[in-house]
Amino acid sequence: TASIHYHFPKKNDLGRAVINMHRQRFEQLKESCKLKDPRKKLDAFLAIYQHAYDRNMVCLVGALASQYDSLEGALNEPLKGLAAELVD
Repeated sequence: TASIHYHFPKKNDLGRAVINMHRQRFEQLKESCKLKDPRKKLDAFLAIYQHAYDRNMVCLVGALASQYDSLEGALNEPLKGLAAELVD
């Protein structure tokens, strides 16, 4: 854990980094699907959740959204941004 604290002194720093990583990955996915037909775009989007399900992982937005009122403000805006990008 010492190396995590070196790179992310506060939990909010780690939280923002994780959210930003997901935003970047989703942006890359959108870019790679830009010229695909709508069905292929939907399949690519749903593959995100299938990947998580297959590995017994939870949806980041769902996990954090349920705690939204107790999150510190530093995480609220990045989380809202990620959620908006996912439904845009």
